[in-house]
Amino acid sequence: MNKLIDFSHFVEFGDVDIDGTPYIGSDSQFGGIPRHTRQALYDYFIHRYEPGSFLMGVLTNDLYRAANSADAENATKIKAIVKWLLCAAPAGSYGSVETVKDWLEGGAAYQDFMKRATWAAISQ
Repeated sequence: MNKLIDFSHFVEFGDVDIDGTPYIGSDSQFGGIPRHTRQALYDYFIHRYEPGSFLMGVLTNDLYRAANSADAENATKIKAIVKWLLCAAPAGSYGSVETVKDWLEGGAAYQDFMKRATWAAISQ
């Protein structure tokens, strides 16, 4: 079910929003996932930045943590975020504390993702 993330919808490199910030996809492309959450997901998947408590809860399947640390926007979008993860996030990037820790440390799943993403970019 998981496949290589198509970041062409996530980030159009070089494109910027009206306020000058990088374009990271539209609400309709991501089921209404809030902009700041899309940015945090991008930073996690690409740069391996540790997300805040809410996304860590979502990524590690800790519903209690996610629900108790969600801001008002994310509280109504938990289902959309989880659905997006299941359909688009790289295998091995979420699911448990150990899996997320491995991703953040640049483990095997992250290395495989980056190799595949690089080859996909070269092949276009």
